[in-house]
Amino acid sequence: MKNNRLIFVAFILLFLSSLYLLYKSIFDNDNDAKISLIDDETAINYMSSYMDLMFNNGLKADMYLFDVHDSSMLLTEDLFKNNDSAVYLVCRVHEEDCSECTNYAMARFHEFDSIIINTRLKPIIVGTYDSYTSLSIMASSKIDCYYTPSLDIPMDERGYPYYFVIDSSRRIFDLFAPNISYSQLIDAYFEIIRHKWSGI
Repeated sequence: MKNNRLIFVAFILLFLSSLYLLYKSIFDNDNDAKISLIDDETAINYMSSYMDLMFNNGLKADMYLFDVHDSSMLLTEDLFKNNDSAVYLVCRVHEEDCSECTNYAMARFHEFDSIIINTRLKPIIVGTYDSYTSLSIMASSKIDCYYTPSLDIPMDERGYPYYFVIDSSRRIFDLFAPNISYSQLIDAYFEIIRHKWSGI
């Protein structure tokens, strides 16, 4: 079942990337060099996303979480104590990430939060910053926001914010790093996540 999910997400990303390449090759009237450059960038972005998915999907996300709103401390499994059917969409940010990328990822995440009211899918922010204050300023008061000292997975070394889903198994699914140049892929990712995990 989990392998089927991974294959499905990889297929959707490949399909969307192929459509984008086809559109650019047919409708872009600029010179061939520019088309080639765009196609190369798209292919690199797709391959990077696919490799991120392969290296991180299925890994355990055991974290110490400190709630920036009420200063309580919990572990990942505590998120599921009262509801083991809950599913969390995590926006992972780090103080050392590209700041423009982080601002964009957070803005898009807040947009997504507004369309998933009354579902079992819950958005949360998990950040690593020098102070709770810095992190809480970034977070909306209606989205739960947690500080963690670290998240020991390969994606944390890349220096970019990313999203992933976690369920009561505490395993990472559907990891995706948003790219400001490919907003249509972010839209597609959120739509897939909403339908796949929200129980609608």
